[in-house]
Amino acid sequence: MNVNIRANVNEEIRIVCIGCAHHGAAGADEQQLNFWYNKILNTPNMYAIFLGDMVDAIYEKDKRYTEEEVADWCWGKKWGGTIIDRQFNYAVEKWSPLAKAGKILWIHMGNHEEKLIAVASRDLTRDWSRVLSIPYAGYMALTNLRILHDGPFDPKARKRPGRDNSYSRSTRVVFFTTHGAGGAQSQGAVMNKVSAMMDNYEANVYLMAHLHKRMSIARRTIGITEPRTSGGKLIRPRRRVYDRVAAVCGTFMDGHCDGVAGYGERKGYSPIITGPSVIHIKVEHNTSSRKFVDNETPRWATRIWVSDAVVEERK
Repeated sequence: MNVNIRANVNEEIRIVCIGCAHHGAAGADEQQLNFWYNKILNTPNMYAIFLGDMVDAIYEKDKRYTEEEVADWCWGKKWGGTIIDRQFNYAVEKWSPLAKAGKILWIHMGNHEEKLIAVASRDLTRDWSRVLSIPYAGYMALTNLRILHDGPFDPKARKRPGRDNSYSRSTRVVFFTTHGAGGAQSQGAVMNKVSAMMDNYEANVYLMAHLHKRMSIARRTIGITEPRTSGGKLIRPRRRVYDRVAAVCGTFMDGHCDGVAGYGERKGYSPIITGPSVIHIKVEHNTSSRKFVDNETPRWATRIWVSDAVVEERK
């Protein structure tokens, strides 16, 4: 899959990883979700990736169903005639401004949406993709995120026809994204899930949800470039550094919310802090002639890092 966005060089891009939102569940943190939807919509160079389980998608005939775990807003006919219709329509209204602004890069299904397909033949994720014109990424996807830049970058650079002092350039960042699977709970087990993504797929950024945890790691590999000639001059091989980042991206579902015997309490899971992980990307262009210690001048560099959302105590 290929997705394009536009950003000036040296500007920071932030991608909020929204997965396991569980709209329609009593434990869904609607206040924090609304905060992030508004933040993404109103902040330049901020986008979202939807990582699945975006609604709870549990209805009366599902063996997981309990009435007390249904959100208050999900009763009544305002949003539709059934629990599933209400959750679908509620999500459409929440996401429409983001979709119209091109802020949702792509959307995955999660195990809750996949279960609904199996038992009720209803594919919410594809329907959202069609209604909102959001790229559909299935359960797992490899994606080229191409960041388009406009110059000027370097007065001596080759100019694009029709432009006086600039040329176009793009930066490719490869994402491996999935809703995820499994029931890892310990820190070590979650870390193994993160590491497995990096072992099995080639990408710059690896993202998963499902585990309702937030954790990230960075991994570096070192290689060497191939010797080549340019204009009859030998270009010596150089050390090549390849850095990657991976994250389990959290949840907005509180399994221990007050007044509800939620799944987290029933299964004995640890309480969690709700919120997303955020991917930061900054494409830098160095116009300086300063030489680094290894006698190399990196003209272009793509910085990628992960942060967790800031949380505050609620009284």
